[in-house]
Amino acid sequence: MRIGIIGSGRIGGTLGRLFEAAGHEVLLANSRGEPYTVEAAADADLLVLAIPLHAITSLPAYTAETLAGARVVKAFNTMDYRPLGSEGKPGAPREERLAIFLGGDDEEAKRQVAELIDEIGFAPVDTGSLADSARQEPGAPVFNAPMPAPEAERALHPA
Repeated sequence: MRIGIIGSGRIGGTLGRLFEAAGHEVLLANSRGEPYTVEAAADADLLVLAIPLHAITSLPAYTAETLAGARVVKAFNTMDYRPLGSEGKPGAPREERLAIFLGGDDEEAKRQVAELIDEIGFAPVDTGSLADSARQEPGAPVFNAPMPAPEAERALHPA
């Protein structure tokens, strides 16, 4: 799969290394390389937007046109880059893997992202729709609190 990553900082760079190690072709783009943004967005099978929310306005104006009709999945926003880069356990049972949360309105798109999460050694945990993904935000019990999948699911759905 060709995976474009806009934002090559701590999260984007870490994801790029993980996806390449899993056998994917990665196209990295950053704020210093406008042409690469176009290539990463236009030529990718899947695009990861790994920039701080305040930096959205710094994207080139044509980015929205390039991404028109995109299916959005929110993921990789609850874990610091350090455990993301070192704690993946490909091949380990799900209950031994740290959770990475994802949310979205398109089930097929969520399935694709869940497969990537699994490939890099984490357990995908679905938080529901994009509207429900507020459970992944700063201040939520699961934000920046690495935990195995069973514990993460209990945190999302307390008894």
